[in-house]
Amino acid sequence: MSKISDSIEAILKQMLDENEGIAEFTRNELAEKMNCVPSQITYVLQTRFTNGMGYLKESKRGGGGSITIRRVEFTSPKQQLAQQIQSIPESLSQQKAYLILDNLSEQDVIDERISKIVKSAVSHQALHKVPNLIVDQVRSDIFVNILLVLYQQKHAGGKK
Repeated sequence: MSKISDSIEAILKQMLDENEGIAEFTRNELAEKMNCVPSQITYVLQTRFTNGMGYLKESKRGGGGSITIRRVEFTSPKQQLAQQIQSIPESLSQQKAYLILDNLSEQDVIDERISKIVKSAVSHQALHKVPNLIVDQVRSDIFVNILLVLYQQKHAGGKK
């Protein structure tokens, strides 16, 4: 993962933590602060702050074009897993799968041990014999099936 993307994600999560789950900013101001191009901000928003990961985004045009991110509070880890399962695309890259797992682990939906096991199961190394044309679809199927098993468990991977 890109260090600048990690830094942008960290700043946005810090803003969310400091402001009761709401972060408001302009893409250009944040890009200037992070010394990057605005498209890098867009990339981070599209890949690391998705609905399935528990975030709502609003964009306002005009007057500088502000962006608001809201952290969705799930009533339970099981509810968050259900939301995540529904939002998994039919084709899933290793990077995207890892981001989802990191988010679920960070929010105590799954523990770090489970996250590492799932990462191993959906890694490039585990799927190296799958043809490149379908590897991301196979990864998505495996990932969804693992999350479904965790969903079916009473405490979602040991976490209440």
